Amino acid sequence: FKSVFCFLYFLKLLGFCKNDKAKPPKVSLYSVAPELQQEGKQPLLCVASGMFPTDVQFSWKRKKAGSQEEPLPDEEQLEIKESDRIASLRLVDRDPDSPYNYTCNVKHELKTEDLEPIGNEYSNADLYSLTLKSIH
Repeated sequence: FKSVFCFLYFLKLLGFCKNDKAKPPKVSLYSVAPELQQEGKQPLLCVASGMFPTDVQFSWKRKKAGSQEEPLPDEEQLEIKESDRIASLRLVDRDPDSPYNYTCNVKHELKTEDLEPIGNEYSNADLYSLTLKSIH
C-alpha cells in the first residue's frame, strides 16, 4: 500500500495526476490602428487564454457584404504559444472598396458537455468565435 501511495505521489509531482477542472478559453480579437498599418496589410491577433486543457485550434474566415463566408488557409497564420495563452496572428489585405468581416474561431479540445459555462458566453458550443467588422 505504501509503495502505491508513493508511486501516485510521484506521478502527481511530475504533473501526470493533475486535478484541474476543465475550463473554456477566453477569446479576444485585436487589430492594429489604421495609422500603424503598412503596405495595404493589416495584422489581426486572436488570443485564447485561461483554458484547461491548453490545446486549442484556430481557424479564420472572412465575408464580404452580400457574399458567403469563406475559410482562410491555415498555413497563412502564425501561432504563438505561451504557458497561459495561445495566439494566432494573421496578415490580411485591406481593401477600402470592398471591406471584409473577419472571424476567428477557436475550438477547444473538450466536448461541450465537459465545459463549464460562464454566464451565456459559452452556453451551447465548443467553438468560440469573434468577428472583427469591416476591415478597410
